[in-house]
Amino acid sequence: MNKSTSLYLSALCKMHWQSPRQFDYPSAVSGAWLQEMGSLSQRLAQSCHQLKVKVINNQPVAFNDFMPIERQGLPCETFWVRDVMLYGDDQPWVVARTLMPLSVIDEAPCDLSQLGEKPLGLTVFDSPQARRDQLEVAYCPDPHRTLLARRSRLWMHEHAMLVSEIFLPESPIYK
Repeated sequence: MNKSTSLYLSALCKMHWQSPRQFDYPSAVSGAWLQEMGSLSQRLAQSCHQLKVKVINNQPVAFNDFMPIERQGLPCETFWVRDVMLYGDDQPWVVARTLMPLSVIDEAPCDLSQLGEKPLGLTVFDSPQARRDQLEVAYCPDPHRTLLARRSRLWMHEHAMLVSEIFLPESPIYK
């Protein structure tokens, strides 16, 4: 993992998360991207010729090892942590962190801990019971420019996982 990716992932625990209704969006386009309630992976794939996933981290982590802000709204159990970088046409677009309770992995139709380079959203939203709630948005300070971020609970088979995403400078959210 390179230094900037590590900084982005650690910034997810330090952001001032806000309700989408209270957030001051820089544009209508960014507002639409941040408030997407379906699969972000699918929306990104529609904006490029090739969407790729690079896995940065994929391992189990004890609930007590998370920052308090990450624990909110999640059950007290061991989680599978999946950190990835999403690339659109070889440009880094999104850094994402997903915290999946092991109970989600046990009941999912496929092993979510072994997705490899397949986008999580494409798998989760194949389930008719998938839904997103508790959407929050934030600005992520960057040395070169301010970036946008969001986090939400993603539900699959009545189990919640926390998904957090930072939109990098080349992402279509800024077009």
